[in-house]
Amino acid sequence: FTCEEECQLAKTTFTPYHPKSELVVGLGVEDPPAFKESMRKAFLEKCPEIQDKSYILFLSRIHEKKGVDLLVKGYIEVFTGAKKSNSKFPHLVIAGPGLETNYGLEIKKLAQESELKDSIFFPGMLTKESKWGAFYGCDAFVLPSHQENFGIAVVESLACAKPVLISNQV
Repeated sequence: FTCEEECQLAKTTFTPYHPKSELVVGLGVEDPPAFKESMRKAFLEKCPEIQDKSYILFLSRIHEKKGVDLLVKGYIEVFTGAKKSNSKFPHLVIAGPGLETNYGLEIKKLAQESELKDSIFFPGMLTKESKWGAFYGCDAFVLPSHQENFGIAVVESLACAKPVLISNQV
C-alpha cells in the first residue's frame, strides 16, 4: 500500500480479506519540512540576485532530456516584450547539477546572449534548506521534460503548495 489509510480501507473493501502480510511502502516522497526563514536565507545565499523578486523555478539535472533548452527559449520568447515595456514578469531560476557539461554551458550561453540575461539565474545544485527555500519562494515550478517517468521534484513542489507546469511527457 502507499499509505496507512489505503491499507485500512482494503480490509473493508475486499471480502474475504486474508493477506499473508501487509506493508505500507509509500511513494518515496516525504512531506516537506515546514517553512523556516532559514530556508529562504539558504536559498538567497546561493542566488542573491533573486531577493524580493518573483520567479519560476526549474530544479533538476541540467540535461537534454529535461528540456531546459525549450524552457529558456520559451522564456525569452514570452518575456522579451514584457521587459521592453517595463512590465513585471517573473524571473527564471535554473537550479541543478550539470551546468559544467557541454549542454549546461550551451544553456548558460543561450541565456547570456539574450536580452533577458539579467533575469535568468543559475545557482547550481540546491540541497537541504536551500532547495526547500527555492520551492517555498517560487511562483511556480516548471519541468518541460521530453520524457520523465515520475518527477519527484514535481511532487515536492506541489507539497509546498506551488503550481507546476509540466510537458505532456512527464
